Amino acid sequence: MRIRTLGEQGDWVVISGDVRITKNAHERRAWQDSHLTAFFLKKGWLNQPLWFQASRLIQWFPDIMAQAAKVAPGAAFIVPYKYTGRFEQPKLT
Repeated sequence: MRIRTLGEQGDWVVISGDVRITKNAHERRAWQDSHLTAFFLKKGWLNQPLWFQASRLIQWFPDIMAQAAKVAPGAAFIVPYKYTGRFEQPKLT
C-alpha cells in the first residue's frame, strides 16, 4: 500500500526500519505530505536477529501507542534499540 493511500485513510501510525526516509528529500516529502505519524527504528535494530527485534518492539509498543495518541498527525520519532522509555527526534535535513 502506498504511503499516500494510508494518509488518505487516516488513523495510521507507521513503524519503519528505514530512517533514511527522514533524510532523502523525495521520501521525506512523501511522508510529510501524508501526515502519518511515524516511528523510525534507530540504527542497530536491523542488525539484530528477528526474534530479538520482535521482543524489543513488543517492549516499546505501549510507549509507541501512548505517544502516537498524544501528538498531532505527522509527528516523527526515533526509537532507540535499547529500551529507555524515551524517543528521540529525527533530524529532518
